[in-house]
Amino acid sequence: MPIQRSKVKSTNVTGKLGASSINLADTFAFTGTVTGASNFVKVSGTTSTGTAQGTDLTALEIDLPVTTDFEYLKLILRLRAETTSEQYWQMQVRDDATDSYKTGASDYIYMCHGGYLNTGAGASGTHAHGDTNGISYIRYAGGFSGDGSEEEELCYLDIDIYNNVGTTRGPRFYGRRQAENRSTDEWTYTDITTGIVSSNIQVDRIKFYLSGGGEFSNFGHTLYKITR
Repeated sequence: MPIQRSKVKSTNVTGKLGASSINLADTFAFTGTVTGASNFVKVSGTTSTGTAQGTDLTALEIDLPVTTDFEYLKLILRLRAETTSEQYWQMQVRDDATDSYKTGASDYIYMCHGGYLNTGAGASGTHAHGDTNGISYIRYAGGFSGDGSEEEELCYLDIDIYNNVGTTRGPRFYGRRQAENRSTDEWTYTDITTGIVSSNIQVDRIKFYLSGGGEFSNFGHTLYKITR
């Protein structure tokens, strides 16, 4: 005998279904509101398999959502320089209204604080650098990039992105770089960077590159939005 739809209500089902009662591999179309789910929503990304997703890059561009359903964005990024030249990891943003990157001499301000260590030389310390008068980029580094010849020479960045939607506040970035050994010697750095775009623009894309224009590899990224 078929089940009458009018007899099946949420009050009849609540708490009655166990994990073995539903095939979670199936596709479900919900028309109501689903509660209890995580507010971390994946926007884009590539699967990291331990191999490069792209090589010989001079820039890596990542699109950002401009919807109004999230509080901020979280970007996890893995990069590796392909040269031993002394360079830094830097970022610029694209203005959604003009489809052009902000490259002016006073388009950003940023501050970086971190530490450095050279165990072989018995030396260590802390550093602070940046530019609060205006500069053409946000730099996520206190030391030179590694060339990736060893695991500790990869760059792992975890960046929180605020105010990229709308034009009432300047976009902000809070980035954490895990320990990265620069390729020229044993010095290893780790940093926290705060960067601000100096104008109230909507940002729909960001670009990463090496300060000297050198080539690098992308070992994958994942972008999440944290919904309200």
